[in-house]
Amino acid sequence: MVVKLDRVRYIRVDFFGQPPSIGHFINGLRSNVRKLKGELFLATSNLHVVEYKDKYAIIKSTNKSRDTIEAALQLFDFNEFILVVKKVSGTLKSLSKTAIDEEKDEIE
Repeated sequence: MVVKLDRVRYIRVDFFGQPPSIGHFINGLRSNVRKLKGELFLATSNLHVVEYKDKYAIIKSTNKSRDTIEAALQLFDFNEFILVVKKVSGTLKSLSKTAIDEEKDEIE
């Protein structure tokens, strides 16, 4: 039996201001997705934080849940920081390359 898996999307989110702690970010994101679509959607969205740095985070999800996750990011309380979806890609390599290139530009 062949099982068809959903396409994976990686979402890069940039932080401006004081970035949240990783626990606050993950719990807030999961809570916001749960508010929007419910527990079943959260379970099937395959939502994971792949990389978390001071200036950005990379989130892994299914292609079908990408729009909902982007909407859930906008539900954060923006007292200390602002979240901006920088890029969405099907491969982690392209997002990591973008982050490395930006870090090189800042050093120069």
